[in-house]
Amino acid sequence: MCTHTSDTGPKLHQYKVYSYRKKKLETDSAIFCSPKPATAEHCEDVTLQCHLDPPQDATNMMVEWRHGHNNDIVHLYRDRKDNPAEQKEPFEGRTSLFREGLTKGNLSLKLSTVALSDAGRYRCSIHTDKLQKSCYVNLTVESKVIGSHDPVTVRVGYDVILPCHLEPPFDVRTLTWRHGHNNDIVHLYRDRKDNPAEQKEPFEGRTSLFREGLTKGNLSLKLSTVALSDAGRYRCSIHTDKLQKSCYVNLTVVLISSPDCVVLKVYPLYSLNLLSIM
Repeated sequence: MCTHTSDTGPKLHQYKVYSYRKKKLETDSAIFCSPKPATAEHCEDVTLQCHLDPPQDATNMMVEWRHGHNNDIVHLYRDRKDNPAEQKEPFEGRTSLFREGLTKGNLSLKLSTVALSDAGRYRCSIHTDKLQKSCYVNLTVESKVIGSHDPVTVRVGYDVILPCHLEPPFDVRTLTWRHGHNNDIVHLYRDRKDNPAEQKEPFEGRTSLFREGLTKGNLSLKLSTVALSDAGRYRCSIHTDKLQKSCYVNLTVVLISSPDCVVLKVYPLYSLNLLSIM
C-alpha cells in the first residue's frame, strides 16, 4: 500500500466532512414558537417568540413573519437584510428582528406600538434552498385603563370628577370604583346599570357615571358634596370574562375654615396638615 501525502488531500477531506455536518444540522433543526399566547396592552411593545432548536446561525436564511388569515407579510428578512418594501402597510416601521440573536437561532419579532388590529395568529418561517419550516404564535391585545398621575384636589362641600378612561374604548358592561385600604365600593355599574345597593353608606346618593361617555371609553366618576373622609386612593376597574384592568386616582381634600384664616389639607394618607396661616 502506498500513502497519499499530497497537501491537498487531507484539506479536501476535512472540507467534505464539514459540509456534510452543516447540511445535516440545517435539516435536523426544528423551529419553535411560544406555546402561550403573547399579551400586550394597546400602544405597548411586544416580542413574539420564535427560535431554532438546536440553535444555529440563521443569518443566511430567509426569515418571514406573516399575520392572519390573509397571510399578510409582517416582516421579511432575506439576503442578510430586512426587506421593508414587502411588508403590509399597517406594520411599516413597527417591526424588527434581533440581529445579533440571528446567529444563535433567535427569530423572534419585536412589534412596537401595538394596535387592536394586530391581534391574531402569526406565522414564523425559515426558508433555505431545500426546506421551509414554520411555527405559530397568537397575540392578544388588550385595552388600557388610564387614571391620573397627579392627585386631584377639591374643597370640602364641592363636587369633583375622578378621571378614568379606556384606550381604545369598547362597550363596558361592568365597572367598579373602590376607595381606601378597605376597598369600599364607591360605585358599581354592572350589566349596564348602576347598583346603588352595593355601595358603601357614606357614598350613597353622591356618585354618578357619565353614561353617554361610557361607549367612548369615559369611565370617570363624579363625586358630589365632598367630605374630608373622601380623601384617599380610588381604584377604577373594568371586568370582562377574560380580564380585569384597573387604574388609580388619589384625591386630596382641602378644608378652608374661613376666607382669611386657616387652610388645611387632607392628604390620601388621611392626615391633616397645617399648610399656611393667612
